[in-house]
Amino acid sequence: MLEGKSSLRPDQHCTIAHAFVTADLEEQVGAKNANLAQLKNVLDLNVPDGFAVTSSAFHRFLSYNGLDREIESTTAQWKEKQITAKEASGIIRRRIDGATVPPGMKKEIHKALKKLAGWGSKRKLRLAVRSSAVGEDGKNSFAGQYTSCINTSADLFYNSYKTVASSAYSREAMAYRDANGFEEHEMAMAVACMEMVLPKVSGVLYTLDPAHPEKSRMKINATWGLGAPLVSGQAIFDNYDVAREAPTKLFT
Repeated sequence: MLEGKSSLRPDQHCTIAHAFVTADLEEQVGAKNANLAQLKNVLDLNVPDGFAVTSSAFHRFLSYNGLDREIESTTAQWKEKQITAKEASGIIRRRIDGATVPPGMKKEIHKALKKLAGWGSKRKLRLAVRSSAVGEDGKNSFAGQYTSCINTSADLFYNSYKTVASSAYSREAMAYRDANGFEEHEMAMAVACMEMVLPKVSGVLYTLDPAHPEKSRMKINATWGLGAPLVSGQAIFDNYDVAREAPTKLFT
């Protein structure tokens, strides 16, 4: 794991602790990892500890299993309309789900998980394993295109990693990249691994109400417990409209 200054380049690491992620590492860790790290390291906000599994690790994973060539061939068939997006996605995702994490990569991730739990600790980690693809959360948000595994155990981390990596090739994500001018060879899935919090309440804050931007109000959707059901549209939630400027006012 990259810790402080190193003679090795970041692209030679499979994991980088969020404590050492800086904005200029976005290409290696993705915008989500980079932004979460900056919230903690620069703004000193209360963000759970975690680490990034890098885009270099993703390419190493694909290469070790011979998937880079197979993905290139399968996506070419899709682009040439020899197979459908659904068929191409199914072929690629099945291969990723059944692939093996390289031993060196696995060893480095194991160390990162041990450090996250605390060396010598027998504490059972609960994790959020989230997509942080290169290009995600930037000019093109890719909102809802990739999978996150929430409240998973450290023992199941490698399955969760493959689930997130595989979601890079959902037919929706492939169609989104195609519609927005991304080439498939540009795809690189970094992954964020963070310790879970067990919230009483979770919510989504829109800093400007997307339905009524002219009102200059923020919108908060909140629900009990974890936020995943809220984000996926499966939870009943409370809605609050709040003034964007002081004095803060709650509208009913």
